[in-house]
Amino acid sequence: MDMKKIGQYIRAQRKAAGLTQQQLADVLGVSFQAVSKWENGDAMPDAGLLLDLADALHTSTDRLLSGGSVVKGDWKRMRVTDVIEGFSHMEAIGRCFGENSTFYTGMVEGVNRKMNIDLVSYLHDPKTRSMLVIEALIQGIMNGYDVDMEEVRAYIANPRTVALVEGYLDQSTGNRLMQFANGYRNARAIREGQILVVRKQNDTVEMFEYDLSEASAQAFLAEQKEPISELLCMRCDGQPDVPSQAIRAGLLAAFAENASAIVYLDGPDGLCKKTLSQLQ
Repeated sequence: MDMKKIGQYIRAQRKAAGLTQQQLADVLGVSFQAVSKWENGDAMPDAGLLLDLADALHTSTDRLLSGGSVVKGDWKRMRVTDVIEGFSHMEAIGRCFGENSTFYTGMVEGVNRKMNIDLVSYLHDPKTRSMLVIEALIQGIMNGYDVDMEEVRAYIANPRTVALVEGYLDQSTGNRLMQFANGYRNARAIREGQILVVRKQNDTVEMFEYDLSEASAQAFLAEQKEPISELLCMRCDGQPDVPSQAIRAGLLAAFAENASAIVYLDGPDGLCKKTLSQLQ
C-alpha cells in the first residue's frame, strides 16, 4: 500500500470537493493535523473512517486505498514467432508419434473439418502455410490477444494483409477497452463524471474516474509514470467521449511517445481512432 500515493489522492479529492483540511476534519470528527498526516503520507486513516472519508471525497474505499487507480491486469500477447513455432510442433506430432497415430490423424482431421482445408498440404506449401499463420493471428486477436504490429510487418510482405490484421487489432482493442470501462462503470454504479481507461506501454490497463476539474486532471496525470499506448474516455452514460483539454495537454507534455497514443472515439460506424496529437 503506497501511503504517499493515497495521501496525494486524498488531497486532490479534498480540493476538488472544495474543502479545507479543517472542514474535512470536522466532517469526520478528527483533527486537521490528522488530515494533514494522511495527505503527507505519514499516516493512514483508521479503518472505521474509510467509508465516511470516501463519501466526503465523493469516491470509493477501493479507489481510495489504491490512490485513485484500479489496475485491471495485463494484456495477453501473441507473438508471431510463437505461432510459427506452433505449426512446427503440429508437424512434429506426426514425426514423433507416426503419421498413422490417432494423435496425429485426430488433430489433422479436426482442423480439416473445422476449417474446411487440407492441413497437411497447407503446411507443406510456404504460401498456404503463411496463410495459416495469418489466420491464427486473427483468431487470437478475436479471442482477446494482442499482437505486435512490428512483428507482423516483418513477417508479412503484403501491405493489404498487414492492414487486414491491423484492422482486426484496432477493433478488438477498442472493444476491450470499452468492456473494461463498462464493467467498471456497472460495478461501481457510476452515475456522474467520466471514466478513463489507459493502456500503458507495458500492457498494464488502469481505470480512473474523473470530472472536468483541474484537480481531477492533475490527480490522473500524477499517475502517468510511463508512456501510454491507448486511451478511451467514457461518460457515465456509457458513451465514448474526448478526454478533457487538461488531460490531453498533460499527457502530451509528459512523454513525447504519448503523441502517437491511440484514442478511441465514437464514430458513425462504431469506434474510430485518432492519435492524441490529432485531438489538439
